[in-house]
Amino acid sequence: MDKLKLALWGTGALVVAILTGYLYGWWGASGFAEQRDHAMLRLQLSQATAFVLDARVNIYTTNFGNASKQLEQAKRYVAAVRPLLQSRGPRDQVKELDAAATAIDEAQALTRKFSQDANGRAEDAVELIRAVYWATPSPAPAQGEVTR
Repeated sequence: MDKLKLALWGTGALVVAILTGYLYGWWGASGFAEQRDHAMLRLQLSQATAFVLDARVNIYTTNFGNASKQLEQAKRYVAAVRPLLQSRGPRDQVKELDAAATAIDEAQALTRKFSQDANGRAEDAVELIRAVYWATPSPAPAQGEVTR
């Protein structure tokens, strides 16, 4: 009987230890997931900005075909950012992101007409994307990391 009682206590302690470890791991991982999402959001916004800026250079050098391709890439990044922004980012920034997507569409339509006005619309898109970028919380530095 004593061995059975000891085995039950040992099994109970093991179950409690496993459950405690699982809950502690789950609790600690939620902060990392949020930081990861903020980092991915900012990375994709940076990529969209880079593609629009590259398109502006192509428009300036009258390479409208490449500009249209770059704007298409930027639209993909903006579309990928939208759901993440709705779930993890500042929700009021979704309207600015939609305005940026519209500006990119308009710039791309102007590149198909070989119009230099596309450069102005692309500039508007860059400013809107940057506004969303700066409104997005920056991921916290890793523990022990030195920040300046």
